[in-house]
Amino acid sequence: WLYVAYVCLHGFGTAGIHSGLINCIYDYVPREDRAIALSVKNAIGGILTFFTALISGVIMTAIQKNGGFTILGVNLYAQQVLSFISFIAVTILIAYMRIVIAPLKKVES
Repeated sequence: WLYVAYVCLHGFGTAGIHSGLINCIYDYVPREDRAIALSVKNAIGGILTFFTALISGVIMTAIQKNGGFTILGVNLYAQQVLSFISFIAVTILIAYMRIVIAPLKKVES
């Protein structure tokens, strides 16, 4: 039952993220360029996802070969390190959206 709960919550979260990304395109891209913008977003996202998976695999392998490491007496595993890196990346992206994207002029519908 925990896996079912995880899948449901993951689905809800993914739906919210994707609808928010699409709404950003609808807010800031002129009507005639929206299909192109969605295509470019998906293409770049796919490429970045592929390379992120490669880099994450290298980081995970390196940490696991060394048996993890300890900070302040706490043993850290590869998954925890990757989760922390993800947290930092998402925090930076949220700041970028707030500081750079949000002040941009929205397109008239």
